[in-house]
Amino acid sequence: FAEFVGHPLLDDFPDVGSAAGRDGKLLAILPGSRIGEIDKHMPTLLKAVSILKAKLPELQVVIPAANDRAFERISSFVCGTDGVVVKRGGARELLQVADAAVVASGTATLEAAIANCPTVLVYKVGWFFAMVARRVIKGVRHVGLANIIAEKAGAPCPMPECLQENFTPDNVIGHLEPWLTQEAANTAARRSLADTVGMLKSDGSAIAKIAQNLV
Repeated sequence: FAEFVGHPLLDDFPDVGSAAGRDGKLLAILPGSRIGEIDKHMPTLLKAVSILKAKLPELQVVIPAANDRAFERISSFVCGTDGVVVKRGGARELLQVADAAVVASGTATLEAAIANCPTVLVYKVGWFFAMVARRVIKGVRHVGLANIIAEKAGAPCPMPECLQENFTPDNVIGHLEPWLTQEAANTAARRSLADTVGMLKSDGSAIAKIAQNLV
């Protein structure tokens, strides 16, 4: 016998209020917590940011580093890039007030969905690992948790995925720009995320129900 009690992550999100009154648009970038992820993702992400900021000069970009090592590595890439701020932690709070985000595949993409932040999922691995994975892993259409949940329910996938050779500045910008410039596109993306996250909810606290069932 199995009982669905909801996803515990839904109980663990801070309420940070509204971003009303902020000048310009805010883009959150979460390139991953591991050094290898940061090294593979940051060059492409910074190219995308450079092109976007040329189109949207008031765009603010914030990168919340997952730990001290990540902070140092990300800072070495950013190295004074205008309009890009690297901070320690605060990813969940940032995702709740950002207009859009780019997030490396992992639990952070589910956090972005719960935060109702329009998000482009990105990921890149070495060519050899990618070659082996494509030979071994069959029948997997999506890597993002929100997309997998939506697909299982027969709903549209709410989070564009840019993986491997499809992870390019142009592809990332193609998804981000409408969210940052068109209110209707941003609202539609948030609605799709909300519908997906709704599938993870149950009545009451998931953590409390788990504890109750263990007694």
